[in-house]
Amino acid sequence: MRIEPLIEILPKTAGTLLRVGSGVDEIAPWLREAGYRLVDAPLDQSAAAVLEHHDEASRALLAAEPAPQDGGLFAAILVQDHRLPVPPLALLNAAHDRLRTGGMLVISIAADSFPADPAQRRSHLGYLGALATRCGFIVEDRAEDQDASADLVVCRKGARAPRWRLDLLDEGAIAGFADLFRKAFNTDISLPLWHWKYSDGRGHGIIARRDERIIAHYGCTRRQVLCFGRPMSALQMCDVMVDPRERGVMTKQGAMFLTTATMLELYLALQPDDLAFGFPSRRSSRLGERLGLYAEVGRIAEIRWPAVSTRPRLRTRLRAIDRDDPGDRALIAGLWSSMSRDLEGAIVVIRDWEYLRYRYLDHPQHRYDLILVTSRLTSRPLGLLVLRQVGEAFELLDLVGPLAHIPLLVDQARRLAARAGAGSVFAWITRQHVPRFVTKDATVTDPDVCIPTNVWVEGPDVEQLQDKWWLMSGDTEFH
Repeated sequence: MRIEPLIEILPKTAGTLLRVGSGVDEIAPWLREAGYRLVDAPLDQSAAAVLEHHDEASRALLAAEPAPQDGGLFAAILVQDHRLPVPPLALLNAAHDRLRTGGMLVISIAADSFPADPAQRRSHLGYLGALATRCGFIVEDRAEDQDASADLVVCRKGARAPRWRLDLLDEGAIAGFADLFRKAFNTDISLPLWHWKYSDGRGHGIIARRDERIIAHYGCTRRQVLCFGRPMSALQMCDVMVDPRERGVMTKQGAMFLTTATMLELYLALQPDDLAFGFPSRRSSRLGERLGLYAEVGRIAEIRWPAVSTRPRLRTRLRAIDRDDPGDRALIAGLWSSMSRDLEGAIVVIRDWEYLRYRYLDHPQHRYDLILVTSRLTSRPLGLLVLRQVGEAFELLDLVGPLAHIPLLVDQARRLAARAGAGSVFAWITRQHVPRFVTKDATVTDPDVCIPTNVWVEGPDVEQLQDKWWLMSGDTEFH
């Protein structure tokens, strides 16, 4: 870190200065000469670039103690060689708690954390500055020294605390999350279901607190997809909720906007090729569009068929998948390979064995039937059905196999519904694929579900994504 920019940045009234990280030894003599009392918080560099909920820098910051005469608060905090895409939210909150009013936070970003393109670099620094502002800092305008400070985020703690405190959801906040979930959706969420969605790096949650009460949450779970035949990562929006008493605050100053924008900036801005999608109602999607967060790229249609005769089909037979049989896993791999070739011009969640096992067989709350459809004569696999009985109907949540086999797979689902005493079968599918499913006796309705994509941060072009998703109700995390 160069000395000259720091001379301009740091407050003139000295106090205790906390140095987090390494690489600042060369400026220590100058800092002492300027009257600063120095406290060091070295980082474990092996862990500095890896986090799930709280990064190493924030833990080091919270553990450090200023000189007794400084009233427990630092005059300045220098964070050296902070690495992205490590989300700095925990770091910003910890720094705000430990700085005196007017104290300075200077974060030096590791050079290799940014893309080489200068415009993208400025854009990413802008996202970090916006996040710092939401955490109660005033971002310093140092336009005259852009070249020297291009890798610095320079902030001053404001006199007023932010109305909402943004944070990453971790296991310690699950009780508050569950309370908000109950208020927002009028139902409970179990601890195993929360872990199924968010644990082991599968998901992320941004919460907004006021007076220690969680009043908004924006969640996502990560999916691996094929986008026009190319493997990519996508964030599926989920558990987007706000306390009913706060719903009137639907502006760019409201908690819902702040949690959404923060999620997109932390987990998409540095991965501009990644996708985002979800299943909101049209009303919710329009709100996101008005706030400049989303653009609609598709809609869901619901198809319903009456159950049909229970007589066996002469050309096909059915059996349940055996999760412990390697042969069955190999059959599913072949079915997915055929399906993925058929959808090379679309975007589809990868339906391999690992995903099917996690999504359906390991679900902590619902029971699903995974039924293999094979040729009666050759035993060749024709497709996989994922079904669940919902009241008086069967839900066809998912299927895997060549798209040409969809009519016979739907027929077998209708036959199974009749055998179970159900009156109908229904399925969700993105509207452009409806013709592959409809029959003369099918009814197509609009369930009021949109497919949005991110437009808040850089990402794939909206026009390229329009009506390109293959999504069924099994792609949601709530069916």
